[in-house]
Amino acid sequence: MTVFQTFSRFKLIALMVLGLSGCTGLNFGTANALQSLDFLNDDIAEMTFAVDAPVQILPQDEGVLFEMDVVTAQNGERHIRAVLVRGDFSEAVSQLKPPLSGRAYHLFAFGETDKEAIGELQAWARELQREQGQVGGELTVKITPSFCRTSSADASDLRVSVLVSLPGKPGLNPLLSNVKLSDLGGAGMLRMPLCQEG
Repeated sequence: MTVFQTFSRFKLIALMVLGLSGCTGLNFGTANALQSLDFLNDDIAEMTFAVDAPVQILPQDEGVLFEMDVVTAQNGERHIRAVLVRGDFSEAVSQLKPPLSGRAYHLFAFGETDKEAIGELQAWARELQREQGQVGGELTVKITPSFCRTSSADASDLRVSVLVSLPGKPGLNPLLSNVKLSDLGGAGMLRMPLCQEG
């Protein structure tokens, strides 16, 4: 089930996982949208994420977590825990088709502090590469959105999609398409809380 992408020279392993609260996550390491992404050199801090969800559920505010972990064999490790922020991101939105009836897009991106942290991590990893050539280790990236319900409606048949804008490429590319919440998170995902008003 686990799929790895090994980058040249630096020998880091990218394991792309989409996890939802209370579950072990769903691997999308083979997603076509990610095959050309270079997590050490591309400007990943400028990526925008879109969650396409039915109106019965909402990604919770401060509930979409991006994690990036670099663990090397002999040169220490670095970790990022970034809570994605909501925004209009008009350029990204202009590339999307209108949402289907009963659905909405929710756009997220990195805050300025997290952008800086990602840049520093990439610079550190590139410096190790420059100094030592091949460096054994692992790079793991995970996105974990949490949802709440806008009503008491049954969520068992609801489906979500996740798209991402990639550095240097127009539009948003699908990572997950039309996936049932029950397939992602099982019974735990279906017990999501009601959204707080206000």
